[in-house]
Amino acid sequence: MSTDAVHPHIAADEGERLSFMGMDLIWKVTPGAGSGSLCSFIQVAPPGTGVPLHIHHADDECFYLLEGSLSMLSGDEGVQHGRWRHGAAAKGVTACVPVQRRAGRAHPDHALALCRQ
Repeated sequence: MSTDAVHPHIAADEGERLSFMGMDLIWKVTPGAGSGSLCSFIQVAPPGTGVPLHIHHADDECFYLLEGSLSMLSGDEGVQHGRWRHGAAAKGVTACVPVQRRAGRAHPDHALALCRQ
């Protein structure tokens, strides 16, 4: 991995790998790599995995779905992205969760997503 404080560069096959709740996260950009407060990672999610409702207190969270599907939970009720309120999101959908908003997600089949915080 080659990084400098202004322009981090992470090759396609590089990045710190972390297992989280049954999913693999491949960190591409982190504050430690000189990106300020930006974080970006690839999330590889097998069927049936997900993240329970939680709150990000300091940053927004965005996902770009590269393949598979993704159902988002927001607030106290389920809000599924795709047709926004009905059905899981499909490849190519961007889902964003504003700072201070409760959100979680489920992966009914599998998902490969680019995530940014």
